[in-house]
Amino acid sequence: MTDENNPDNERFAVGHRIVICRRGKKKIWVAEFSDNGAHRRKTLGTQNKKIAISRATQLAARLEAGEFAAAPPAITIEEAGRAYIAYQKTEGRARRTITRYSGELRVFEQFAADNSVRRMSQVAVSLLDAYRALRIKDHDPATVYHETVLLKQLFKWAKRRGMIVTNPIADYELNKPARKQKPVLTLAQVNRALKQCTPRRVAEISTLAFTGMRSGEVQGLRAGDVDLRDGWITVAEQIDGPTKTKHSRRVPIHPRLLPILRRQRPKPGQEFFFVSEPSRKYPLGGRPVNTKRLCEYFKAAALRVDIEGFVLHSLRHFFKSFCVNNGVPERAVDQWLGHSDGSVRGIYYHLSPGESKAFMDKVPFAEDPDDQSDSDEDSQDTTEGDAS
Repeated sequence: MTDENNPDNERFAVGHRIVICRRGKKKIWVAEFSDNGAHRRKTLGTQNKKIAISRATQLAARLEAGEFAAAPPAITIEEAGRAYIAYQKTEGRARRTITRYSGELRVFEQFAADNSVRRMSQVAVSLLDAYRALRIKDHDPATVYHETVLLKQLFKWAKRRGMIVTNPIADYELNKPARKQKPVLTLAQVNRALKQCTPRRVAEISTLAFTGMRSGEVQGLRAGDVDLRDGWITVAEQIDGPTKTKHSRRVPIHPRLLPILRRQRPKPGQEFFFVSEPSRKYPLGGRPVNTKRLCEYFKAAALRVDIEGFVLHSLRHFFKSFCVNNGVPERAVDQWLGHSDGSVRGIYYHLSPGESKAFMDKVPFAEDPDDQSDSDEDSQDTTEGDAS
Protein backbone atom coordinates (compact mmCIF):
# COMPACT_ATOMS: atom_id res chain seq x y z
CA MET A 1 0.00 0.00 0.00
CA THR A 2 1.20 3.52 -0.75
CA ASP A 3 0.38 6.88 0.78
CA GLU A 4 1.32 10.28 -0.65
CA ASN A 5 1.72 11.64 2.91
CA ASN A 6 4.02 8.76 3.81
CA PRO A 7 7.56 9.63 2.68
CA ASP A 8 8.60 5.98 2.68
CA ASN A 9 5.37 4.74 1.09
CA GLU A 10 5.06 2.28 3.97
CA ARG A 11 1.59 1.44 5.18
CA PHE A 12 0.75 -1.79 7.02
CA ALA A 13 -2.46 -3.30 8.32
CA VAL A 14 -2.33 -4.59 11.88
CA GLY A 15 -5.33 -6.75 12.64
CA HIS A 16 -8.67 -5.93 11.02
CA ARG A 17 -9.08 -2.34 12.16
CA ILE A 18 -5.68 -0.65 12.31
CA VAL A 19 -3.32 0.65 9.65
CA ILE A 20 0.07 2.05 10.63
CA CYS A 21 2.24 4.46 8.68
CA ARG A 22 5.06 6.97 9.15
CA ARG A 23 4.18 10.65 9.47
CA GLY A 24 5.96 13.94 9.99
CA LYS A 25 9.56 15.02 9.62
CA LYS A 26 10.69 12.56 12.29
CA LYS A 27 8.86 9.70 10.55
CA ILE A 28 7.07 8.57 13.71
CA TRP A 29 4.79 5.56 13.30
CA VAL A 30 1.10 6.40 13.69
CA ALA A 31 -1.94 4.12 13.98
CA GLU A 32 -5.10 5.00 12.06
CA PHE A 33 -8.42 3.32 12.77
CA SER A 34 -12.17 3.83 13.00
CA ASP A 35 -13.78 4.08 16.44
CA ASN A 36 -17.55 4.43 16.80
CA GLY A 37 -17.79 5.73 13.26
CA ALA A 38 -15.09 8.37 13.74
CA HIS A 39 -11.68 8.30 12.07
CA ARG A 40 -8.94 8.45 14.68
CA ARG A 41 -5.20 8.74 14.60
CA LYS A 42 -2.92 7.80 17.50
CA THR A 43 0.84 8.16 17.61
CA LEU A 44 2.78 5.04 18.47
CA GLY A 45 5.70 7.15 19.69
CA THR A 46 8.49 5.35 17.92
CA GLN A 47 10.54 5.29 14.70
CA ASN A 48 11.16 1.56 15.08
CA LYS A 49 8.90 -0.53 12.87
CA LYS A 50 9.03 -3.62 15.08
CA ILE A 51 8.07 -1.67 18.21
CA ALA A 52 5.34 0.16 16.26
CA ILE A 53 3.78 -3.14 15.16
CA SER A 54 3.89 -4.43 18.75
CA ARG A 55 2.17 -1.31 20.12
CA ALA A 56 -0.39 -1.33 17.31
CA THR A 57 -1.18 -4.97 18.13
CA GLN A 58 -1.83 -4.02 21.76
CA LEU A 59 -4.04 -1.14 20.60
CA ALA A 60 -5.97 -3.51 18.35
CA ALA A 61 -6.62 -5.81 21.31
CA ARG A 62 -7.93 -2.87 23.36
CA LEU A 63 -10.22 -1.85 20.50
CA GLU A 64 -11.64 -5.36 20.21
CA ALA A 65 -12.19 -5.51 24.00
CA GLY A 66 -13.86 -2.09 24.00
CA GLU A 67 -11.24 -0.73 26.41
CA PHE A 68 -9.93 2.07 24.22
CA ALA A 69 -11.17 5.56 25.02
CA ALA A 70 -10.20 8.61 23.04
CA ALA A 71 -8.52 11.38 24.97
CA PRO A 72 -11.04 13.90 26.31
CA PRO A 73 -10.90 17.45 24.95
CA ALA A 74 -8.52 19.76 26.78
CA ILE A 75 -10.36 21.38 29.69
CA THR A 76 -9.23 24.48 31.52
CA ILE A 77 -8.93 24.80 35.28
CA GLU A 78 -11.67 27.43 35.15
CA GLU A 79 -14.06 25.14 33.26
CA ALA A 80 -13.41 22.21 35.58
CA GLY A 81 -13.84 24.44 38.61
CA ARG A 82 -17.20 25.73 37.40
CA ALA A 83 -18.41 22.21 36.71
CA TYR A 84 -17.25 21.04 40.13
CA ILE A 85 -19.05 23.91 41.90
CA ALA A 86 -22.23 23.11 39.94
CA TYR A 87 -21.93 19.51 41.11
CA GLN A 88 -21.51 20.60 44.74
CA LYS A 89 -24.65 22.73 44.45
CA THR A 90 -26.54 19.72 43.11
CA GLU A 91 -25.33 17.72 46.12
CA GLY A 92 -26.89 20.30 48.44
CA ARG A 93 -23.74 21.89 49.80
CA ALA A 94 -24.36 24.89 52.05
CA ARG A 95 -24.08 28.33 50.47
CA ARG A 96 -21.12 29.23 52.68
CA THR A 97 -19.28 26.11 51.59
CA ILE A 98 -19.97 26.89 47.94
CA THR A 99 -18.71 30.45 48.43
CA ARG A 100 -15.54 29.23 50.13
CA TYR A 101 -14.85 26.56 47.50
CA SER A 102 -15.43 29.04 44.67
CA GLY A 103 -13.05 31.58 46.17
CA GLU A 104 -10.29 29.04 46.81
CA LEU A 105 -10.53 27.62 43.30
CA ARG A 106 -10.37 31.11 41.78
CA VAL A 107 -7.19 31.85 43.75
CA PHE A 108 -5.53 28.69 42.44
CA GLU A 109 -6.77 29.35 38.92
CA GLN A 110 -5.18 32.82 38.97
CA PHE A 111 -1.93 31.47 40.41
CA ALA A 112 -1.77 28.82 37.68
CA ALA A 113 -2.48 31.42 34.97
CA ASP A 114 0.31 33.62 36.34
CA ASN A 115 2.57 30.62 35.77
CA SER A 116 1.26 30.07 32.20
CA VAL A 117 -0.80 27.04 33.22
CA ARG A 118 -4.45 27.09 32.18
CA ARG A 119 -5.40 23.51 31.36
CA MET A 120 -5.94 20.78 33.92
CA SER A 121 -3.54 18.51 32.05
CA GLN A 122 -0.74 21.08 32.45
CA VAL A 123 -0.83 21.04 36.25
CA ALA A 124 2.19 19.36 37.79
CA VAL A 125 3.20 18.49 41.32
CA SER A 126 5.81 21.25 41.21
CA LEU A 127 3.08 23.83 40.54
CA LEU A 128 1.15 22.66 43.60
CA ASP A 129 4.33 22.84 45.67
CA ALA A 130 4.90 26.43 44.57
CA TYR A 131 1.26 27.34 45.26
CA ARG A 132 1.38 25.97 48.81
CA ALA A 133 4.73 27.68 49.46
CA LEU A 134 3.18 31.01 48.48
CA ARG A 135 -0.01 30.54 50.51
CA ILE A 136 1.77 29.45 53.68
CA LYS A 137 3.50 32.83 53.90
CA ASP A 138 0.36 34.60 55.11
CA HIS A 139 -2.14 31.82 55.84
CA ASP A 140 -2.54 29.35 58.66
CA PRO A 141 -1.17 25.85 57.89
CA ALA A 142 -4.65 24.40 58.48
CA THR A 143 -6.07 26.75 55.84
CA VAL A 144 -3.43 25.75 53.28
CA TYR A 145 -4.04 22.08 54.09
CA HIS A 146 -7.79 22.37 53.45
CA GLU A 147 -7.20 24.34 50.23
CA THR A 148 -4.91 21.57 48.97
CA VAL A 149 -7.44 18.90 49.89
CA LEU A 150 -10.02 20.80 47.82
CA LEU A 151 -7.69 20.79 44.80
CA LYS A 152 -7.08 17.05 45.17
CA GLN A 153 -10.85 16.53 45.31
CA LEU A 154 -11.30 18.62 42.15
CA PHE A 155 -8.78 16.57 40.15
CA LYS A 156 -10.12 13.26 41.47
CA TRP A 157 -13.65 14.31 40.50
CA ALA A 158 -12.50 15.50 37.04
CA LYS A 159 -10.76 12.16 36.43
CA ARG A 160 -13.91 10.22 37.32
CA ARG A 161 -15.94 12.42 34.96
CA GLY A 162 -13.55 11.75 32.06
CA MET A 163 -12.40 15.37 31.91
CA ILE A 164 -8.74 14.36 32.23
CA VAL A 165 -6.95 11.15 31.25
CA THR A 166 -4.67 11.03 34.27
CA ASN A 167 -4.72 12.74 37.65
CA PRO A 168 -1.34 14.51 37.94
CA ILE A 169 -1.65 15.06 41.69
CA ALA A 170 -3.26 11.75 42.66
CA ASP A 171 -0.23 10.72 44.70
CA TYR A 172 0.44 14.13 46.21
CA GLU A 173 1.15 13.55 49.89
CA LEU A 174 -0.21 15.82 52.61
CA ASN A 175 0.61 15.95 56.27
CA LYS A 176 -2.33 17.20 58.29
CA PRO A 177 -1.14 19.97 60.61
CA ALA A 178 -1.49 19.41 64.34
CA ARG A 179 -4.46 21.08 65.93
CA LYS A 180 -3.63 24.10 67.97
CA GLN A 181 -4.70 24.30 71.58
CA LYS A 182 -6.89 27.30 72.22
CA PRO A 183 -8.21 28.82 75.43
CA VAL A 184 -11.93 28.52 76.08
CA LEU A 185 -14.17 31.24 77.42
CA THR A 186 -15.17 30.96 81.06
CA LEU A 187 -18.68 31.53 82.32
CA ALA A 188 -17.47 34.69 84.08
CA GLN A 189 -16.18 36.05 80.78
CA VAL A 190 -19.40 35.19 78.97
CA ASN A 191 -21.39 36.97 81.68
CA ARG A 192 -19.17 40.05 81.50
CA ALA A 193 -19.53 40.24 77.71
CA LEU A 194 -23.32 39.82 77.91
CA LYS A 195 -23.56 42.79 80.28
CA GLN A 196 -22.17 44.92 77.45
CA CYS A 197 -24.97 43.94 75.06
CA THR A 198 -28.41 45.29 74.25
CA PRO A 199 -31.41 43.08 75.13
CA ARG A 200 -31.76 41.94 71.52
CA ARG A 201 -28.11 41.00 71.28
CA VAL A 202 -28.23 39.36 74.72
CA ALA A 203 -30.92 37.01 73.42
CA GLU A 204 -28.95 36.11 70.29
CA ILE A 205 -25.60 35.64 72.03
CA SER A 206 -27.13 33.82 75.01
CA THR A 207 -28.75 31.36 72.62
CA LEU A 208 -25.34 30.62 71.11
CA ALA A 209 -23.68 30.33 74.52
CA PHE A 210 -26.30 28.20 76.27
CA THR A 211 -27.34 25.86 73.43
CA GLY A 212 -24.07 25.43 71.50
CA MET A 213 -25.84 26.15 68.20
CA ARG A 214 -23.86 27.29 65.20
CA SER A 215 -24.32 30.92 64.20
CA GLY A 216 -25.89 29.86 60.90
CA GLU A 217 -28.40 27.74 62.81
CA VAL A 218 -29.36 30.65 65.04
CA GLN A 219 -29.67 32.81 61.94
CA GLY A 220 -32.03 30.31 60.31
CA LEU A 221 -34.08 29.61 63.44
CA ARG A 222 -37.76 29.92 62.58
CA ALA A 223 -40.33 31.21 65.03
CA GLY A 224 -42.04 27.83 65.05
CA ASP A 225 -38.77 26.06 65.95
CA VAL A 226 -38.78 27.50 69.49
CA ASP A 227 -41.22 25.93 71.94
CA LEU A 228 -41.32 28.37 74.87
CA ARG A 229 -44.04 26.41 76.64
CA ASP A 230 -42.30 23.04 76.90
CA GLY A 231 -38.78 24.45 76.62
CA TRP A 232 -37.32 23.03 73.39
CA ILE A 233 -35.49 24.36 70.36
CA THR A 234 -35.67 22.35 67.16
CA VAL A 235 -32.55 22.90 65.07
CA ALA A 236 -33.76 22.00 61.60
CA GLU A 237 -31.79 24.14 59.15
CA GLN A 238 -29.46 27.02 58.55
CA ILE A 239 -30.40 30.10 56.56
CA ASP A 240 -28.85 28.69 53.39
CA GLY A 241 -29.80 25.05 53.66
CA PRO A 242 -29.79 22.06 55.98
CA THR A 243 -27.66 21.73 59.09
CA LYS A 244 -24.05 20.70 58.68
CA THR A 245 -24.93 17.03 59.27
CA LYS A 246 -28.19 17.39 57.27
CA HIS A 247 -30.11 16.12 60.31
CA SER A 248 -32.39 18.02 62.67
CA ARG A 249 -32.06 17.83 66.46
CA ARG A 250 -33.76 19.10 69.61
CA VAL A 251 -31.98 21.08 72.30
CA PRO A 252 -33.61 21.70 75.70
CA ILE A 253 -33.81 25.35 76.73
CA HIS A 254 -31.81 26.05 79.89
CA PRO A 255 -33.73 27.73 82.76
CA ARG A 256 -31.52 30.81 82.43
CA LEU A 257 -32.18 31.12 78.69
CA LEU A 258 -35.96 30.58 78.80
CA PRO A 259 -36.99 34.00 80.23
CA ILE A 260 -34.55 35.75 77.88
CA LEU A 261 -36.21 34.14 74.87
CA ARG A 262 -39.68 34.89 76.22
CA ARG A 263 -38.82 38.58 76.37
CA GLN A 264 -37.67 38.43 72.75
CA ARG A 265 -40.52 36.29 71.39
CA PRO A 266 -41.29 37.01 67.71
CA LYS A 267 -44.07 39.32 66.63
CA PRO A 268 -47.16 37.76 64.99
CA GLY A 269 -46.37 36.75 61.43
CA GLN A 270 -42.59 36.99 61.94
CA GLU A 271 -40.84 34.18 60.07
CA PHE A 272 -37.54 34.08 61.93
CA PHE A 273 -37.17 34.02 65.69
CA PHE A 274 -34.29 36.52 65.59
CA VAL A 275 -34.40 39.36 63.08
CA SER A 276 -32.33 42.42 62.26
CA GLU A 277 -33.66 45.84 63.12
CA PRO A 278 -35.31 47.92 60.35
CA SER A 279 -32.84 49.71 58.11
CA ARG A 280 -32.88 52.12 55.22
CA LYS A 281 -32.69 49.22 52.79
CA TYR A 282 -35.24 47.12 54.70
CA PRO A 283 -37.51 49.61 56.48
CA LEU A 284 -39.99 46.91 57.49
CA GLY A 285 -37.32 44.77 59.15
CA GLY A 286 -37.89 41.06 59.50
CA ARG A 287 -34.61 40.14 57.82
CA PRO A 288 -32.50 37.30 59.25
CA VAL A 289 -29.69 38.25 61.60
CA ASN A 290 -26.42 39.14 59.86
CA THR A 291 -23.96 36.71 61.48
CA LYS A 292 -20.90 38.66 60.36
CA ARG A 293 -22.15 41.81 62.08
CA LEU A 294 -23.20 39.79 65.12
CA CYS A 295 -19.69 38.37 65.39
CA GLU A 296 -18.19 41.85 65.14
CA TYR A 297 -20.62 43.06 67.80
CA PHE A 298 -19.67 40.21 70.14
CA LYS A 299 -15.95 40.80 69.70
CA ALA A 300 -16.40 44.52 70.41
CA ALA A 301 -18.52 43.84 73.51
CA ALA A 302 -15.94 41.39 74.83
CA LEU A 303 -13.10 43.78 74.10
CA ARG A 304 -14.76 46.46 76.22
CA VAL A 305 -14.21 44.20 79.24
CA ASP A 306 -10.68 43.20 78.20
CA ILE A 307 -11.62 39.86 76.60
CA GLU A 308 -10.02 39.36 73.20
CA GLY A 309 -9.22 36.60 70.77
CA PHE A 310 -12.70 35.05 70.70
CA VAL A 311 -15.42 34.90 68.04
CA LEU A 312 -19.02 33.64 67.95
CA HIS A 313 -17.85 30.07 67.33
CA SER A 314 -15.92 30.30 70.61
CA LEU A 315 -19.29 30.17 72.38
CA ARG A 316 -19.83 26.70 70.93
CA HIS A 317 -16.48 25.60 72.36
CA PHE A 318 -17.47 27.17 75.69
CA PHE A 319 -20.78 25.32 75.74
CA LYS A 320 -19.27 21.88 75.23
CA SER A 321 -16.37 22.40 77.63
CA PHE A 322 -18.56 23.87 80.39
CA CYS A 323 -21.26 21.19 80.10
CA VAL A 324 -18.82 18.27 80.07
CA ASN A 325 -16.73 19.74 82.88
CA ASN A 326 -19.91 20.00 84.96
CA GLY A 327 -20.86 16.38 84.66
CA VAL A 328 -22.99 16.11 81.51
CA PRO A 329 -22.01 13.00 79.51
CA GLU A 330 -20.08 14.00 76.43
CA ARG A 331 -22.33 11.93 74.17
CA ALA A 332 -25.34 13.84 75.44
CA VAL A 333 -23.61 17.16 74.74
CA ASP A 334 -22.63 15.95 71.27
CA GLN A 335 -26.27 15.22 70.52
CA TRP A 336 -27.16 18.78 71.55
CA LEU A 337 -24.36 20.06 69.30
CA GLY A 338 -25.37 17.90 66.36
CA HIS A 339 -22.08 16.03 66.18
CA SER A 340 -22.42 12.88 64.09
CA ASP A 341 -21.09 9.63 65.51
CA GLY A 342 -21.26 6.70 63.14
CA SER A 343 -19.55 4.30 65.53
CA VAL A 344 -21.39 1.38 67.10
CA ARG A 345 -21.30 3.14 70.47
CA GLY A 346 -22.85 6.25 68.94
CA ILE A 347 -25.57 4.25 67.21
CA TYR A 348 -26.57 2.42 70.39
CA TYR A 349 -26.55 5.50 72.64
CA HIS A 350 -30.00 6.96 73.24
CA LEU A 351 -30.84 10.20 75.03
CA SER A 352 -34.49 10.44 76.02
CA PRO A 353 -36.23 13.85 76.17
CA GLY A 354 -36.56 13.57 79.93
CA GLU A 355 -32.88 12.77 80.41
CA SER A 356 -31.92 15.55 78.01
CA LYS A 357 -33.87 18.17 79.95
CA ALA A 358 -32.59 16.89 83.29
CA PHE A 359 -28.99 17.15 82.12
CA MET A 360 -29.52 20.67 80.79
CA ASP A 361 -31.30 21.86 83.94
CA LYS A 362 -28.32 20.82 86.05
CA VAL A 363 -25.76 22.83 84.06
CA PRO A 364 -24.84 25.80 86.32
CA PHE A 365 -25.20 28.63 83.82
CA ALA A 366 -25.56 31.18 86.64
CA GLU A 367 -25.40 34.90 85.93
CA ASP A 368 -22.91 35.64 88.72
CA PRO A 369 -21.30 32.36 89.76
CA ASP A 370 -19.42 32.69 93.03
CA ASP A 371 -17.08 29.84 92.22
CA GLN A 372 -16.21 30.98 88.69
CA SER A 373 -13.55 33.62 88.12
CA ASP A 374 -11.11 34.69 85.47
CA SER A 375 -8.40 32.89 87.40
CA ASP A 376 -9.61 29.54 86.11
CA GLU A 377 -9.45 30.73 82.51
CA ASP A 378 -6.29 28.72 81.94
CA SER A 379 -7.90 25.56 83.32
CA GLN A 380 -10.37 25.28 80.43
CA ASP A 381 -8.33 24.48 77.36
CA THR A 382 -9.53 22.43 74.45
CA THR A 383 -8.14 21.51 71.10
CA GLU A 384 -9.37 23.40 68.08
CA GLY A 385 -12.29 21.66 66.46
CA ASP A 386 -13.65 19.90 69.59
CA ALA A 387 -16.98 21.64 69.17
CA SER A 388 -16.92 22.48 65.53
